[in-house]
Amino acid sequence: MRIRTRILLLAAFAALLLSLIRACRANESGKAWARFMEFDGAALSSLSDARRVEAEALFERFAPLDPKGPVTDARPWAMLRLDPQGRRERVVALRSFRGPADVGVILPGAHATVLDAEGTILSAVPLVFGVEEPPTAVEKLHRADAGGWCVEVIVPAEEESLRMSYAILGDRPALVRVSGEDGEARRRPPLSLGAGGLGPALPKRSPVEWTYPLRSENPAEVLEALSWLGVRFDEDEEEPGPYDHLKRVRADSGLRSWLAKLSTSPNAWIAANARLAALSK
Repeated sequence: MRIRTRILLLAAFAALLLSLIRACRANESGKAWARFMEFDGAALSSLSDARRVEAEALFERFAPLDPKGPVTDARPWAMLRLDPQGRRERVVALRSFRGPADVGVILPGAHATVLDAEGTILSAVPLVFGVEEPPTAVEKLHRADAGGWCVEVIVPAEEESLRMSYAILGDRPALVRVSGEDGEARRRPPLSLGAGGLGPALPKRSPVEWTYPLRSENPAEVLEALSWLGVRFDEDEEEPGPYDHLKRVRADSGLRSWLAKLSTSPNAWIAANARLAALSK
């Protein structure tokens, strides 16, 4: 009887000790997450050396790179909290990188990790901006036409700086608009089509399947599809691939009817993207 009592006491003590260890770890993790949130909106390059080292360590903890992923060498760049007071807070941790040269140029981009308010990773994807120069700034803005908060990256292009607006769609970043220095919409750069195996790849859909997101009540979903459909590319492109696919899709009369309809949308971003897509051949 005494042996059984001792065993039960030891088991209860072990359970209590394990519970305390878990509580300490959760408390320590909570404190680390709170420190990570302090870097909201700050470009790491603007921080002191000590703060930058702290931020980089927190990036490694909460937004680590997959060693088997397409990007293995990316430096922490910025962290943005989207809708911090809302019910769907999302945290976007960005790392800057320069992609492989197998597309003829070395393209800059950002590896984006999207987390929820508790620090759970929801998605992690590399984004290629489609220009040869690295981005100069990043910020967060609430865009009613996109249905919520956007991460906006400023990149220098050949003739002007471009603003690339990414909404969080299905817990992943989605390019919903490209605009110029005058604020007007621009067509998506050609090398943003998953260049070098990086960045979101162009979805392969039939003309009818392309109309499905265009019917969505979520403006971000409509805008992303229009962004793909309006991508700019070399008219002399001869190799089959994403450009060839887009040529066939954009020639479909049913799809073009949808683009004409959306070009008169009361949503200014949707109307502008639809007009650009309709002009594309």
